[in-house]
Amino acid sequence: MSGIPKKSDTVQSSSAIPVKIAKPSSKLSIKPSRTGSLCKSQLRTPRTIPNKHTLEIQFMNKHKRLVQYKKDLIEKQRPIMDLYQNLLEIKKHLAEFGKIVEIEEIKLISIEEPERKSDHPCGDVLNQEIVQNMKSSIENIPKALMGVCQNLVGRRAAIVELLESVSQAEIESTDLADRIETLKDEGKELKNSLDVLITQSEERINELVKNWYTLLDSKSQEPSNVRLDEYENQLKQKDAILQESKHMILDLQKKLEEKRNNHEKTISEFEITIKEYTETIKKLNHELENEKRTSNEIKTRNVGNGQTIKNLRQKLNEAEAKLKEVENKNVDLSKKLKVTQDQQRQKENIWSKEKEELHKNIKDQDKLLSKLTEDRNSFQTRLETTEFKKKTGEENLINEVQSLKLQLQNVNDELNKCQIEKAEAKEKYESLEKELEKLGHEHEKNMESISKQMDWGKSLPSPDAQAELYSELLATKVTLRELEEKIKNYEKESTKWAAERTTLLDKLGNIHTTPDIRRQEEIINKYKSLLQDSENKLNEKSIEVAKLNAELKHLKIRQDALEEQNLNCPTDELRKMVADGRQKLSEIMKKSMENEQKLACYENTIEKQHKQMNEMENLLRVRDGLIGMIKAKKDELLMEKDSLTRYCKDVRNMLAETREDLRVKSEVIRDLQDKLEKKEKTCIILEKKIRELEENLAYTNEKRFKLQDTIGSMEKELQSTKAHVNQMAELQSRYDLGMTHSKNNNLKPLPSQNPTFESLTFHQQSGEFNLDLPIREMDNIRRRLYKLSNFQLPVSLSKPENREGTKSCNLLHSTKSLYTFNNKNAYQKMIELESKRYEILQKQTDESYENLSYLLRLSMPSDSPVRDKCSEKADSDVTSLVTGSHLLSESDQPVKATSNKKYGLNPKLHYNKIYLTHLSETYKDLNDSLTIIKNTLTEVDEMKNSRNK
Repeated sequence: MSGIPKKSDTVQSSSAIPVKIAKPSSKLSIKPSRTGSLCKSQLRTPRTIPNKHTLEIQFMNKHKRLVQYKKDLIEKQRPIMDLYQNLLEIKKHLAEFGKIVEIEEIKLISIEEPERKSDHPCGDVLNQEIVQNMKSSIENIPKALMGVCQNLVGRRAAIVELLESVSQAEIESTDLADRIETLKDEGKELKNSLDVLITQSEERINELVKNWYTLLDSKSQEPSNVRLDEYENQLKQKDAILQESKHMILDLQKKLEEKRNNHEKTISEFEITIKEYTETIKKLNHELENEKRTSNEIKTRNVGNGQTIKNLRQKLNEAEAKLKEVENKNVDLSKKLKVTQDQQRQKENIWSKEKEELHKNIKDQDKLLSKLTEDRNSFQTRLETTEFKKKTGEENLINEVQSLKLQLQNVNDELNKCQIEKAEAKEKYESLEKELEKLGHEHEKNMESISKQMDWGKSLPSPDAQAELYSELLATKVTLRELEEKIKNYEKESTKWAAERTTLLDKLGNIHTTPDIRRQEEIINKYKSLLQDSENKLNEKSIEVAKLNAELKHLKIRQDALEEQNLNCPTDELRKMVADGRQKLSEIMKKSMENEQKLACYENTIEKQHKQMNEMENLLRVRDGLIGMIKAKKDELLMEKDSLTRYCKDVRNMLAETREDLRVKSEVIRDLQDKLEKKEKTCIILEKKIRELEENLAYTNEKRFKLQDTIGSMEKELQSTKAHVNQMAELQSRYDLGMTHSKNNNLKPLPSQNPTFESLTFHQQSGEFNLDLPIREMDNIRRRLYKLSNFQLPVSLSKPENREGTKSCNLLHSTKSLYTFNNKNAYQKMIELESKRYEILQKQTDESYENLSYLLRLSMPSDSPVRDKCSEKADSDVTSLVTGSHLLSESDQPVKATSNKKYGLNPKLHYNKIYLTHLSETYKDLNDSLTIIKNTLTEVDEMKNSRNK
């Protein structure tokens, strides 16, 4: 009768709820007492009737309690399953947000019922249809997931091919946009399919749970422990497969989101590059149009020059034919003088035509000269305009450079200010971190000192301050890490952009220079070919002039020879012929002189044309040099422009970065100000809580004094009961010595004056069960404890008035009391039953106490330091935690929903706080009832000792 319950053997299950092995209830064997031999012989008829009656009453009461306990077990299992399903739903929501939480399995204890013979030889058999449905539903989940995975792998390969084709510039922008839209549509379809799969898997899980319940309900007997272990292992494996599939789904969703982000980034980069290429193409097209115009003008000029060259060639051919005819005529002069007149007439006509043609040619050449002079003037004006534009552009660039330098100086000043502010903010951060570390160390020291000095009823500091400090530390660390990661990302992006800009500018430079050089080389080659043709023509004409001079000299020699022959001839006819010949020769000489003059004019015109060609060559060379200079200056201007654009972009990026840094710093300063305000508010709240805790301490001390007073009154009642027991023992001894059998036959058994003894029966324990107590069960425990606290001993033992009235009692009262004491064995059995009942109740209270302490630890958040300290403490310290005044203060003041957001705790904490307040109230009642039970047990022990004496 020590009163200390032994620790029940518990099975370590995978769930957070402890499962206990069901033990067979120890049935009390009612042994016949040795001292009842006299009573058997003396009181045979009156003894058998009350024994049967008491056994029937005990059986009925115990049967009712068995039914009640079964109902209680069923009611307890329902909220457990509700809580488990709620936990599963919360786990799903957390998995959607990216946080994975593990929930252990739950194991429910089946109610042991009396064995019944089943009609089936092998006992109860499971529903094979339900089992097959469960297997098929579990096997279908990974198949669907494998299909989704294969689809994802195929789409990933398609994205890789698309990126390779884009990198190799094999796809146009329209095709790329179409493919991107198709990929977006496929991504949406994938997401919808994943959502459908998730809903289907959830429905299948719910069906599995329902089938599991139906299997449990369909069983008429409890299966053996071996089968239970096998089924539990199978369920664990299936749950693990389900969890793995959920993890796979979450991983696939994350990969999908990452691919989408990467795809969108690549698309944005490609769009930027496409825009840049389109701008460059527009510029190049504009330059091509300008060059086409210039080339068309040059072509028209070349066509005019070609036509003039063709005319000159025709004239040269005609001159050659005429020269041949003149040679034939000069050869046949001696033979055909008559024909010469006709020929001269024809020649005069021909020469007139040639004169007209020569005049036309001279006019055309004058026009060409005027055009060339006009072109020269236009080129000079263009040069002057280009030089003026160059000067203005240089001046504008110098002004822009100066303005950019001023902007740079301003930006550098702002950067220096930002750096100074950054250094100050870092110093503030470091000081805040040091202060937070100091506060953490001080808080740990305070908690250790409080845990060492804490007794029953003393209060612990509220975990709100610790949660606030912890959340603020985490927030500062997270912000610092995010800022460092942002700085690293900005540096990486700046390096990437610089490399891409250099490559693009190199490509653009190559695009600008190569076609211009080729076109200019083609133009130069054309001019060179024209010069060579003109030189060849001039050489041919000089050769023809030399031939004509040689023929003229030959004709003069022949003329002298003819004159000498004529002088030697005496005849008149010959003289006449000679005179005629001389006249003709003079005419021919005149014509030849005229031809020589014409040749001289032609030579002068050819020399002028040659000079003009040389001047044109010089002009072309000068123009080539000017073009080269302009190209060089253009390249220099482009380089300067590119460098200035880069510089402007860098300055703009620096300005944007500085503005972002300023904005981030201003936000950080605001956050720090908000945190300081929150800390001030929390300090005010903590001061209020400290005051409330002091008031609760005073209240608990008052309760303690009241309990001490009640203990003193109970001790006085114990003393009175001891005295009454001694009196009853004296009466029993007198009765054994002097009473007769006839008096005993007339006496009737008295019912107990206190109805509580009849209602109190031994609690037959049908199996120790698990206590994951909801609020409804708390209320039931509180009602039982209230009954125990109101429990009274029999009137004859408990009331002091009856004890004082025993001296002056009449004979009938004494005989009744003697008769009741004669039933000593029954009274002794009742006392033993009540003592055992109190022992069992004490065991139940200890077990409920342990389970409630475990619930307290579970209800606290995982990150809180209070939970760690609760886990390290012993059961005595946990009692002080449970019955402490901080729980009382929480029960007096309702927990607000906004506190969860304020302190950054779990969303379940609001419900857990309310639950803890209810637990604290029940534990107050438990402690009060435990003191009463212990006092009653000590009284019963003292009564036993006195009876044995």
